[in-house]
Amino acid sequence: MRMLKLNKQNIYCCKKYVDSNMALFEEPILIKANPVTLSSAWGAELIGLVETGKLVFALDRYRYDGFFTVGDKFYVYTTYTDFDGSAQDADYVLNGISLTPNVVGIVLNRLAI
Repeated sequence: MRMLKLNKQNIYCCKKYVDSNMALFEEPILIKANPVTLSSAWGAELIGLVETGKLVFALDRYRYDGFFTVGDKFYVYTTYTDFDGSAQDADYVLNGISLTPNVVGIVLNRLAI
């Protein structure tokens, strides 16, 4: 299944990895993702989005199946400069992943920056 290009948003993913018991992040990777709009309180509650500061994106499962792990950091509304492996200026962190036969859904939580 090919995702529509109509409403794509550029986000940058920094994949988390552990080196010597220290959490580090890889260089940001550009991802063109479809934002998911939750049009009702029922829909928001259904997937656990009853609190503010969360974003949901839908991605093509064929391309992104197994790509994300909880704890990856994202640049959604901010940009990175002089990336040092800490992703300390990222504004979101991956909190949840949902899978359907054709779509990977990612739930991002706002970081306090």
